[in-house]
Amino acid sequence: MYPTIQSRSTNEIHIVKDKFYSECGERYNYFYNQTRRDLRGIKFRELNEITCEACKSFFSSHNDVSVNPRVLTSTDLLLQQKQPL
Repeated sequence: MYPTIQSRSTNEIHIVKDKFYSECGERYNYFYNQTRRDLRGIKFRELNEITCEACKSFFSSHNDVSVNPRVLTSTDLLLQQKQPL
């Protein structure tokens, strides 16, 4: 499941990167402060529901990792380091 936003101009579904941009670089928020209304536009969807090929290719190229490394917390990373090989 990925946080996504639907583009108002092209109706493509993009993966959210941060509070201003999608993974492919399209800007979806032009204001510094986000309101509750802005956050309601973010929906969690599966990878097959994303229509932007640039966003989709970024995450499909990282499928060899079971969990996206950007989503891991520092605690998760510490636990992985402590596991014996």
